[in-house]
Amino acid sequence: MSHQPVIVINPNSDERVTQGLRDAISELDCSVPVECVTLQGAPLAIESRADIEALEPLLPAYIHSREDARAVVVACYSDPLIEQCRAIANVPVFGIQSSAVLTALAMGGYYGVLALSDVSIARHQAYLEKLGLLNQCIGERSLNLSVDDTQSPERVKDRLVEVGKQLISDGASCLILGCAGLSAYRRELSAQLNIEVIDPTQASVILAMGQAQLSGEFFES
Repeated sequence: MSHQPVIVINPNSDERVTQGLRDAISELDCSVPVECVTLQGAPLAIESRADIEALEPLLPAYIHSREDARAVVVACYSDPLIEQCRAIANVPVFGIQSSAVLTALAMGGYYGVLALSDVSIARHQAYLEKLGLLNQCIGERSLNLSVDDTQSPERVKDRLVEVGKQLISDGASCLILGCAGLSAYRRELSAQLNIEVIDPTQASVILAMGQAQLSGEFFES
């Protein structure tokens, strides 16, 4: 059991995002193998309802095919198709939005979210309301960027600092990066703003390893 990996799925087809996930997870002290994969045939970005619908024949099927998985992380901040994925999987499936919010709640205070776009904010907020996790959210502000823009460091860094300061002024005691493609900026943003910044994919992997430990089925390899 200890050699079974946690599978982190980038449900878009941009390999640059997947590599960013690998880099982020390499910062963690992982006690089990973690494998990051790109979902083949998926849209280049998950930015609309149509993009999510395009995942319906792909994402649950891929999860079902990975019988070697110890747990699965769906690395898209809106937790697309999470209920369908859990229904078909024989292992725990973690969404990065819910994982990040649960991590923020454990820290106490209010959290703020750095979202890519106004469109994504509406989707995120509706999901949090459904989960009953909206009360401690001080707000979610848009970076006005696309998923592709996340690969342009100078533009992204400036916007993260600007919007992060706004959320802190709103009353946030920690910040959540509202897109898996923002992983590379966590450390620098946290240092610049002197505040805890949560990378949602890291949060999910940590929860996945913790769940395995609590289940009594995971031992040091």
